[in-house]
Amino acid sequence: MTKTIAAAAESTFRFLPNISRGMAAAAYVAIGMASLVPKELRPSTGVIPGAAEHFCAYFVLGLVTSLAVRERTSLWKLAALNAVYAGILEIGQLFVPGRVSTAVDFAASALGSCAAIALLALLRRKIA
Repeated sequence: MTKTIAAAAESTFRFLPNISRGMAAAAYVAIGMASLVPKELRPSTGVIPGAAEHFCAYFVLGLVTSLAVRERTSLWKLAALNAVYAGILEIGQLFVPGRVSTAVDFAASALGSCAAIALLALLRRKIA
Protein backbone atom coordinates (compact mmCIF):
# COMPACT_ATOMS: atom_id res chain seq x y z
CA MET A 1 0.00 0.00 0.00
CA THR A 2 2.83 2.39 0.84
CA LYS A 3 4.46 1.70 -2.52
CA THR A 4 1.18 2.51 -4.26
CA ILE A 5 0.91 5.86 -2.49
CA ALA A 6 4.55 6.63 -3.26
CA ALA A 7 4.07 5.72 -6.93
CA ALA A 8 0.96 7.92 -7.16
CA ALA A 9 2.79 10.84 -5.54
CA GLU A 10 5.77 10.37 -7.84
CA SER A 11 3.60 10.40 -10.96
CA THR A 12 1.76 13.49 -9.72
CA PHE A 13 4.98 15.37 -8.98
CA ARG A 14 6.35 14.41 -12.39
CA PHE A 15 3.56 16.44 -14.05
CA LEU A 16 3.70 19.35 -11.58
CA PRO A 17 6.30 21.37 -13.56
CA ASN A 18 4.18 21.11 -16.72
CA ILE A 19 1.02 22.16 -14.91
CA SER A 20 2.79 24.99 -13.10
CA ARG A 21 4.28 26.25 -16.40
CA GLY A 22 0.77 26.62 -17.78
CA MET A 23 -0.39 28.30 -14.59
CA ALA A 24 2.62 30.62 -14.67
CA ALA A 25 1.89 31.64 -18.25
CA ALA A 26 -1.72 32.34 -17.31
CA ALA A 27 -0.60 34.36 -14.27
CA TYR A 28 1.78 36.49 -16.39
CA VAL A 29 -1.01 37.19 -18.88
CA ALA A 30 -3.61 37.95 -16.18
CA ILE A 31 -1.32 40.31 -14.27
CA GLY A 32 -0.26 41.99 -17.51
CA MET A 33 -3.84 42.51 -18.62
CA ALA A 34 -4.96 43.77 -15.21
CA SER A 35 -2.02 46.17 -15.10
CA LEU A 36 -2.45 47.68 -18.54
CA VAL A 37 -6.20 48.30 -18.78
CA PRO A 38 -7.77 51.69 -18.07
CA LYS A 39 -8.63 52.36 -14.43
CA GLU A 40 -12.38 51.78 -14.85
CA LEU A 41 -11.73 48.28 -16.25
CA ARG A 42 -9.11 47.28 -13.66
CA PRO A 43 -10.21 44.36 -11.49
CA SER A 44 -9.93 44.92 -7.77
CA THR A 45 -10.69 42.80 -4.73
CA GLY A 46 -12.23 45.80 -2.99
CA VAL A 47 -11.06 44.23 0.26
CA ILE A 48 -7.35 44.95 0.47
CA PRO A 49 -5.47 48.13 -0.51
CA GLY A 50 -3.60 48.48 -3.81
CA ALA A 51 -0.09 47.67 -2.59
CA ALA A 52 -1.32 44.59 -0.75
CA GLU A 53 -3.13 43.46 -3.92
CA HIS A 54 0.14 43.80 -5.79
CA PHE A 55 1.95 41.78 -3.12
CA CYS A 56 -0.67 39.00 -3.23
CA ALA A 57 -0.85 38.83 -7.03
CA TYR A 58 2.92 38.58 -7.35
CA PHE A 59 3.10 36.15 -4.43
CA VAL A 60 0.90 33.79 -6.46
CA LEU A 61 3.05 34.47 -9.54
CA GLY A 62 6.17 33.65 -7.53
CA LEU A 63 4.63 30.41 -6.28
CA VAL A 64 3.59 29.06 -9.65
CA THR A 65 6.73 30.17 -11.45
CA SER A 66 9.04 28.72 -8.81
CA LEU A 67 7.17 25.41 -8.99
CA ALA A 68 7.88 25.41 -12.72
CA VAL A 69 11.65 25.81 -12.18
CA ARG A 70 13.58 22.75 -11.09
CA GLU A 71 17.07 24.16 -10.57
CA ARG A 72 17.70 26.11 -7.39
CA THR A 73 20.15 28.48 -9.07
CA SER A 74 17.38 29.58 -11.41
CA LEU A 75 15.25 30.83 -8.52
CA TRP A 76 17.28 34.02 -8.13
CA LYS A 77 17.06 34.61 -11.87
CA LEU A 78 13.32 34.04 -11.62
CA ALA A 79 13.01 36.58 -8.80
CA ALA A 80 14.89 39.10 -10.94
CA LEU A 81 12.72 38.31 -13.97
CA ASN A 82 9.51 38.82 -11.99
CA ALA A 83 10.83 42.11 -10.59
CA VAL A 84 11.73 43.30 -14.10
CA TYR A 85 8.26 42.27 -15.29
CA ALA A 86 6.68 44.28 -12.46
CA GLY A 87 8.83 47.27 -13.39
CA ILE A 88 7.90 47.05 -17.08
CA LEU A 89 4.21 46.92 -16.20
CA GLU A 90 4.52 49.89 -13.83
CA ILE A 91 6.23 51.90 -16.58
CA GLY A 92 3.57 50.75 -19.05
CA GLN A 93 0.89 52.17 -16.78
CA LEU A 94 2.23 55.66 -17.53
CA PHE A 95 0.72 55.29 -21.00
CA VAL A 96 -2.69 53.98 -19.90
CA PRO A 97 -5.50 56.53 -19.32
CA GLY A 98 -6.39 56.91 -15.65
CA ARG A 99 -3.52 54.76 -14.39
CA VAL A 100 -0.54 55.86 -12.32
CA SER A 101 2.79 54.20 -11.74
CA THR A 102 4.19 54.14 -8.21
CA ALA A 103 7.37 52.89 -6.63
CA VAL A 104 5.30 51.46 -3.76
CA ASP A 105 3.32 49.25 -6.13
CA PHE A 106 6.54 48.12 -7.82
CA ALA A 107 8.15 47.32 -4.45
CA ALA A 108 5.08 45.41 -3.27
CA SER A 109 5.05 43.39 -6.50
CA ALA A 110 8.75 42.55 -6.37
CA LEU A 111 8.60 41.69 -2.66
CA GLY A 112 5.55 39.46 -3.13
CA SER A 113 7.28 37.44 -5.82
CA CYS A 114 10.54 37.22 -3.87
CA ALA A 115 8.72 36.17 -0.69
CA ALA A 116 7.00 33.28 -2.47
CA ILE A 117 10.18 32.16 -4.18
CA ALA A 118 12.13 32.29 -0.91
CA LEU A 119 9.38 30.37 0.91
CA LEU A 120 9.39 27.58 -1.65
CA ALA A 121 13.19 27.49 -1.67
CA LEU A 122 13.14 26.96 2.12
CA LEU A 123 10.48 24.27 1.81
CA ARG A 124 12.46 22.48 -0.89
CA ARG A 125 15.55 22.57 1.31
CA LYS A 126 13.59 21.07 4.25
CA ILE A 127 12.11 18.33 2.06
CA ALA A 128 15.36 17.42 0.31
